[in-house]
Amino acid sequence: MNQRILIFFLIGLTIFFLDQISYQEDSNSVFISDQRINMLINSWNTQVGRNPSSDELIGLINNAIEEEILYREALKLGLDQDDIIVKRRLIQKIMLLKKSSLPEPKESELVNFYQDNLDNYTSADGYSFEHLFFKKGPDAFNQANKAAIEGYKSSAGDPFYAGDQFSNHTLTQVKDIFGNGFASALSSQKEGLWSDPITSAFGIHLVYISSTNPSKLKTFKEVKDLVMQDFIAYRSDQLSQQFIDELRNEYTVAISPNFNLN
Repeated sequence: MNQRILIFFLIGLTIFFLDQISYQEDSNSVFISDQRINMLINSWNTQVGRNPSSDELIGLINNAIEEEILYREALKLGLDQDDIIVKRRLIQKIMLLKKSSLPEPKESELVNFYQDNLDNYTSADGYSFEHLFFKKGPDAFNQANKAAIEGYKSSAGDPFYAGDQFSNHTLTQVKDIFGNGFASALSSQKEGLWSDPITSAFGIHLVYISSTNPSKLKTFKEVKDLVMQDFIAYRSDQLSQQFIDELRNEYTVAISPNFNLN
């Protein structure tokens, strides 16, 4: 008996076992379809890299049977009621099911969406700069002034955790490193000149901007894939909210009048 025949034989035994279950009431009937068996095989193949052996397959099928039986028993006991994890999972599934009905967007829709959201597809200004850093302390400002007088020597400063040279950083990236005050001061500095002392949470900085890369609107062709992702996310959110609004109209909602919101 080759492996293929053995597999069918074992599956036949499983179906026989299921037939025994089916003699009971319908609520206690469990049926493992061909589709479910194929899903078990494909899932195993994805995780292990090969199809399950005959013994492994019958084990997977029996596990599926046991899972279904335990699931039914849990429902009979009402264990799904008022379980926040179960609720959230079911909400997630119904929303994913609704979003899957979203049609493929047309090119014209993508172009219109792109034109309505040009700011999202415009690169931010980029700054390339270096800085001398003087760690926070009572003498930091005097040290910065002294370094400026002596010609902005790199040896005059203290080590900075993120380095002393930065290439094409946006103001958002600068804020993440140095803080809002530093980024604001940097945006007003002239290119090719050392700045006056700039204060950050870390200390004092002398900054030299070597170049700036002005913001640029990317063409639709350059960002088409991104526009597609953004449009689908936008339409999915719209569709979800519309779906929820329609459902709310079918329900009568009452909130306890005795609860104190203050």
